Amino acid sequence: MPDQLEQIVVDWKSMFEKMNIGFSVQKLFWDQDGNPVDIEYEDINPAFEKITGIKREQAIGHRTSELIPDLEKEVYDYYGQVVRTGNPVTFEQMVKGLGVVFKVYAFKTGENEFGTIFEDITQSQHEKEFREQEAALLNAFINSMSDYVFYKNKEGVYVICNLAFAKEYVGKPIQSIIGKSDQEIFGASDVDKLGFILSKDKEVFESGATVKADWITKLSDGRIVTLETVKTPFRDKDGNLLGLVGVSRDITDRVNSEKAINEQLRELQVMNRLMIDRELKMIELKKALEKHRNEPVKKPE
Repeated sequence: MPDQLEQIVVDWKSMFEKMNIGFSVQKLFWDQDGNPVDIEYEDINPAFEKITGIKREQAIGHRTSELIPDLEKEVYDYYGQVVRTGNPVTFEQMVKGLGVVFKVYAFKTGENEFGTIFEDITQSQHEKEFREQEAALLNAFINSMSDYVFYKNKEGVYVICNLAFAKEYVGKPIQSIIGKSDQEIFGASDVDKLGFILSKDKEVFESGATVKADWITKLSDGRIVTLETVKTPFRDKDGNLLGLVGVSRDITDRVNSEKAINEQLRELQVMNRLMIDRELKMIELKKALEKHRNEPVKKPE
C-alpha cells in the first residue's frame, strides 16, 4: 500500500484551480523596522476571484495596499508570524472594503512567501451575530422579571436562569448555577426543596405535559414564601424533548390576602348566623307575647 501511494502523482495546481475555496500565494514585504507592511499576489485560483470579486489580472503582481487599502494591521501580523516561524495559523478576517468575513488558513511556502486557503463565512458570521443578539435580548428580558425563570436540559442541568432566580431563590451568582444540577446546588442543604423539585421535573419528563404546583419553601434570605411554579417541556422543531422551562412566582401576598379575606368572610358568616339566630328568637318572643295577649282573661270564681 505505501508503494502504491508513492506512485500517485498529485496535480496540486489543477486541484487548487478546481476547489471551491479561495487559494492564493503571496509575497510579504517588511518595513525598515522589520514589521510586515504589504503583500503582493503571486498566484490565485478561480475561487479567489469569485469570492473576493478581484480578477486575476487585477491581483497578480499587485499589492494588497492597492487592492484593499484598509486591510487591518492584525492580518499582516498573522502573515508575518507565519513567515517568521514557519508555523501555520488560522484566523477570521473582516475585510471592510469587500464587506465580507473570511476564515483564513495561512502557511509558509518559501522565503518571505506564504499561501492562504480561505472561505467566505459572512453569512454564518451574520447568523452568529444574530444569535448573540437574540441571546442578549433574551437575557435582558428575563433579567427584568421578578419571577424566577430557568431552563434545564433533560439531564436536569441548568442552562439558563435569570438574576432573580440566582439571587433570591438560590442565593448564588448565575455563573455558579449554570452547568450544575439541583443535587449539586441544593443537595444536603435543603432536602425538602430538592425532593419537590426533582419530583415535579420527573412528572414533566414522564408526562410530557405542563405541570403547575403551589408550594411553600424558603428563599436564600430565609423568608418563607408560597411559590406558584409552572414547568413546561421544551422541544426542538422535530418534537424531541430537550429539557424544561420553569417559572416560579412569589404569591405569598396573594395567599395571605386570600386568607385574610376568607377569615373576614368566616367572621361575617358567624356574625350573620348570630344575628339570624337573634332575629329568630325575637320573632318567637313576639309570637309568644302576641299569643299571650290574645288569650282570654279568666275571671276569678
